[in-house]
Amino acid sequence: YKPGKDAGWYLQQAGGATNIANKKAIFLIRADGSVVGGSGGLFRGGVLSAEVRPGDMLVVPEKAFSGTTRWKNTLETAQLAYAVGIAIQVARSF
Repeated sequence: YKPGKDAGWYLQQAGGATNIANKKAIFLIRADGSVVGGSGGLFRGGVLSAEVRPGDMLVVPEKAFSGTTRWKNTLETAQLAYAVGIAIQVARSF
C-alpha cells in the first residue's frame, strides 16, 4: 500500500490492463464492502482516479467475446462474487 496513490497507478504497477480486459467495467471494492465504479465523466477520471485505501481491491473483468446476454451477465456476476469473496477474506485478516 502506498498512501495517496490512485487506482490507475496501481493498475499500471500491475502491468496495465490486457487486451482482453473490459476497461469500461473496472471497479474498486473498498475494504468496507462498498463499490466504486463508473467512467466518471469529462472532468473526472472515474474509478481509475479514485484513491486506493488499505484493503481495497481493484477488479478488471475480462471481455465476454461471444455468447448471449444471459451468459455475459452470468460471467460478470461470477467475477463480482469472486471479487467480493476475496475482499471479505482480506477484510477479515485485519
